[in-house]
Amino acid sequence: KRRLEVNTNLGPHAGSTAHRHDHEIGRASEELQRMEQGDEGWGCDPSDQDLTGESGALTPNTKQKYAAMVKLALNLSLLLNILLLLSKIFAYWKSNSKSVLATLADSFVDLLSQLVIAVAECSMSKYDPRYPVGKTRLETIGVIISAAIMSAASIEVMQSSVMELLSTQHEIALDIYTYFILGSTIVLKVVLFLYCYQLRGVSGSALAVAEDHFNDIISNTGAIITAAVASERADLWWMDPVGGGLIAVYIVFRWIILAKNHIDKLVGVCADPEFIDHVKQISDTHHQLLQTDAIRVYYFGQKHMVELEVILPANMTVRESHDIALELQHRIEGIDEVERCFVHVDYQSRQDELPEHKTERELILGQNSDISELSK
Repeated sequence: KRRLEVNTNLGPHAGSTAHRHDHEIGRASEELQRMEQGDEGWGCDPSDQDLTGESGALTPNTKQKYAAMVKLALNLSLLLNILLLLSKIFAYWKSNSKSVLATLADSFVDLLSQLVIAVAECSMSKYDPRYPVGKTRLETIGVIISAAIMSAASIEVMQSSVMELLSTQHEIALDIYTYFILGSTIVLKVVLFLYCYQLRGVSGSALAVAEDHFNDIISNTGAIITAAVASERADLWWMDPVGGGLIAVYIVFRWIILAKNHIDKLVGVCADPEFIDHVKQISDTHHQLLQTDAIRVYYFGQKHMVELEVILPANMTVRESHDIALELQHRIEGIDEVERCFVHVDYQSRQDELPEHKTERELILGQNSDISELSK
């Protein structure tokens, strides 16, 4: 059967592949303006938008507000980590505690992680013609690199704790300064964790920093308890290196989970069923003559890629079908969790279940599948 495919991607090179009439461009501009102004329910007031990332569109003002909040969270986290690193160096020098060493390594790697994320954020914000669809996936890669750095440092702390258990000299002395440093760290980290965690739905960087703060809360709490017991009870000296090792194991475990989650997003794991249903509902109600034939929604880094196959009447003109598909694309891309949307227009439903793209055909049907032969 014949197919009519409309490429609704308005990338930087779209003008070189198709010539559009002036009225079509005008229709697209009007549609975008309606979305930005909140017509038809697609805009939202900043006060009504949930920071946890529920499905919906964000107005430009709301996006700017969130961007400013994320920037403040990252800057405050960076400043706090610098101060805590210097303080924990002093605390470890005074106490010689392996639990304090574990938290010191954690703070040091926090700074390296934030540097990696900051470089990724800076690179993402700059247009580069070598990357025509942007570099948003750098944010996901930055989180994975941070997880690798944190895991490596924690393994070193484990090794140091084991060596401490095997040694014969155990000198641990906690004073008021060490208690104050670790105690104030917990309080400040709790405040920043709550602030960063509410931004987890709008920024992967904020989520990674929130994970840092949560790890610090657990590790510093454990460090105070184990180091204090080992310092006050000479016969329980082993609690300090054991505590340091357990803290390091916990940090590695948490970062492995976080890294796996972001690797899945980078590879292209399927979106949640609820989000797919939300996108399908938008498509189904977009136009009275349009039917949704197939939908694929998967992660493309931190956000989603949407592929829609829709059916429009066979006697509809290319111009009419193009306008309907383009408006649908803009509506889907108006959802903040969506990075890009492609709409494929057909004139009848699929008569078979054969995948139309080469990659799926090769995975499902085998490497030697030929669509021209299979379609006969």
